[in-house]
Amino acid sequence: MCYRRMLMLTICVILELVAVCIGQGSFPKLINAGQEKPISTIPPVGTCGYLADGTQLPGSAFCRSSITPYSVTHCSQSLCAQQCPHRTENPISTPLLTSPGTCVTIDSSTVRPGAVPGSPAYFFRDNPLCYIAPTTMPVLGPNGAFTLTVWLRLDTTASRTIIEKKTNSQGDIIFAVMVSSTQIDFDYRTVSGLRTLSIQGGLAVNTWQHLAIQVYDTKMSVFINGLEPDNTPFDTRILQGAVVDSTTATVKVGQRINGASQYIGRMQEFNFYSKTLTNREIHFEATGQWPEVHVQTQCRCPDSYPRVNPLDSRFCIKNGEADITDDTEWRVNENAHPLTFANDGDLGSYWISSFNDFITLDIDLENGQYQVNNNFIQLCIIY
Repeated sequence: MCYRRMLMLTICVILELVAVCIGQGSFPKLINAGQEKPISTIPPVGTCGYLADGTQLPGSAFCRSSITPYSVTHCSQSLCAQQCPHRTENPISTPLLTSPGTCVTIDSSTVRPGAVPGSPAYFFRDNPLCYIAPTTMPVLGPNGAFTLTVWLRLDTTASRTIIEKKTNSQGDIIFAVMVSSTQIDFDYRTVSGLRTLSIQGGLAVNTWQHLAIQVYDTKMSVFINGLEPDNTPFDTRILQGAVVDSTTATVKVGQRINGASQYIGRMQEFNFYSKTLTNREIHFEATGQWPEVHVQTQCRCPDSYPRVNPLDSRFCIKNGEADITDDTEWRVNENAHPLTFANDGDLGSYWISSFNDFITLDIDLENGQYQVNNNFIQLCIIY
C-alpha cells in the first residue's frame, strides 16, 4: 500500500495591534488578530480529505513525522477524514396544523414575525369544536426522543392545552403540553406511570412567541424564542423516566382529548420531530439565523449531546451540564483537520494541507485601522 506524505502545517498568527486612535501613554494591547477570522487557501481546495474539485473523500492517509530520525524513513500512518459524524441538515418534521375543521379559523393577517408570505396562522376560539386532529400521527423516536416547535399568540393568561397524545386502549396520557402566562406544564407517561413537570415562567399574552420542547431520554429542555443570551435553553429538567409511546393513540391540538382545557389564541407552524433537535437547530427554527461556529459550522451535534461546547466547539455537551464537563461527544470527525483549525486559537488542533507543492494561506483581518508592533508566525512543517 502506498501513502502520500502530506504537508502538515500548524500556524499560529499573533499580531500586536493598536487602533490608531489610542492616545499617547497607552501600552499596546496584544491580541491574536488572526483568530477565527475568514481563512482560505490558494489553490481553493488545499486541505486533506478532498479531491481538487472539492469532492469529499471518506478519508485519506498521511504519514506523521516526529523529531526522531526513524520517522523520516518509516511511515506512521494517520487518517484525515473531514465528513461530519452527525447530520448536516434539519430532520424532516411532521406538521400538526392539518385538517383544521370548521371552528379553527385560518388567519393570514395576524401572523408571526418574519412569516413566509402566504403562511397562515390558525385561530382557536373558546369552543368545544376548536381543535385539530393531525392527519399524521406523531411518533417518538428511539430513547423517547422528540421535539415540538410552535409559534403561539395567547389570548388568555389561564393554562390551556396546545397538544395531547393518549393511548387508545387504556386512555393513558403519553404526553401533553399546557401553557399559560406564568408557567409551562408537561405531562408524560413513563414505565412507572404518569408524571407531571412544571416550568416557571410562561408566555406573554397577545404577543407572538416561539416555543420549543426538546426531549431525549430523561432530559427535557424548554426554549422560548430560541437560545438565551448565554446560548443555553430557557430551562432544562430531568424527567422521572423516558417517555413511553404507543402504537395506537389519539392526538388533539388545541385541547385535551376529552375536550377540556381549550386553547384560545393563535398557532402557527406547529411541527413535531421524531428526533431531538439540537440547540442551534431550534434557534434557527425560532429566528431564521444559524448560530455559526468557526470550525465546520455545518457539522451538527448528536441528539444526545445537543449543545456546542462553548469552550471547545469541536465537541458537544448535554444541556444542563457545566461547560467544563468531561462528558462530551465529537461534533466534527475525530480525524478531521480542516482549514479552520489553522486559526481557531486551539493548540490542540492542527490543519493538514492537501498534497501540493505550493499552498498560499490567506487570513482576512477584516475592517479596522491598526498599528502593527509585532508579528509572530509559528510554523510546524512535516513531510
